[in-house]
Amino acid sequence: MNNHEPGFADPAASYGDRRPINTDPREQPGFAFPAANLDPREQPRWQPMPAPIMARPPRQGRSPWAWMGVSVLILVIIFGGLASASVLLTHIITNSRTFTVGAQPTLRLSSNSGDIHIVSGPSQTISITARQRVFWGDNDPLPVHYQQTDANTLTVTVDERPTFSFLFSYNNGIDFDVTVPSQTSLEVHTDSGDITSTGVNGQIALTASSGDITTNGGSGQITLTTSSGDIEASNINGQMRLTTSSGDITAANANARGNSTFQTSSGDISFNGSLEPDGSYGFQASSGDIDLTLPNDAAFQVQATTDSGDISSDFSGVNVFPGSSGAVANGSVGSAPYARITIQASSGDIYLHKA
Repeated sequence: MNNHEPGFADPAASYGDRRPINTDPREQPGFAFPAANLDPREQPRWQPMPAPIMARPPRQGRSPWAWMGVSVLILVIIFGGLASASVLLTHIITNSRTFTVGAQPTLRLSSNSGDIHIVSGPSQTISITARQRVFWGDNDPLPVHYQQTDANTLTVTVDERPTFSFLFSYNNGIDFDVTVPSQTSLEVHTDSGDITSTGVNGQIALTASSGDITTNGGSGQITLTTSSGDIEASNINGQMRLTTSSGDITAANANARGNSTFQTSSGDISFNGSLEPDGSYGFQASSGDIDLTLPNDAAFQVQATTDSGDISSDFSGVNVFPGSSGAVANGSVGSAPYARITIQASSGDIYLHKA
């Protein structure tokens, strides 16, 4: 039977053709591929590949020097705050005493720490004002002891007391302002602090373990000693012993007598004045220059050596012999009696000047 005859249904029309219809012209019967286009002008241009995005390097930390600077700044702020607090939280208490003494008294004053200022004043009177900084609420009397054994001797001693707070502690010293007759003999000592004396013409012995010593005036036996500090003396007359381990020594308008010595381990020595005949005078500096200025008519014999440095002299009678690394000088100036001078500089120059 013919399925396509009238009266019969087309199977494909009944059930539907489920295969997809291929509409690609290249796959239709009779299709031919076109020839390849070899014209270089119509070829796609080459484009460079974009550079790969590199990962950002890790961020480095701060330099150790930067952290050190920050640490120093923090310490400065802390200690500056503590210093300000020490001023705001403290006050000064004072104690003043006056003593009647003879025409030529002796003052013996010893302190562990603090500055001591001494000036000349009315005769037969010694006035002392002691000052100490303490915390508010501390109204205890100053630990200063006075002992007058006779009309001419006054002894002053101090019992230092430490002061504490919850933030810091310190041992605050006692400062002294002293007025004495001009002919007073001074025996003054402080472990830590400066000592100054003005207008006192008696014999003086001023000693500081750590601090400067300054005097304008003094006669007789003059002893100025400090372990670490400068010594400045002017208008002094007598047998002198000026010694410092670390600091300069300056003596101006000085008249040295007897056996006098000037010595520093690290610092310069400058002497401007006169040397009495028949005296022996030693100048020694381990590391520093030595400069002597003497009168034009000075009479002296000199022996000078420097291990590393030069020697120069304004006096024609001094002969200088330069060495490979140092120099030697000797000679006589003027006529007898002579002042005998010994000068030694381990590392430094030596100068002899005419005034």
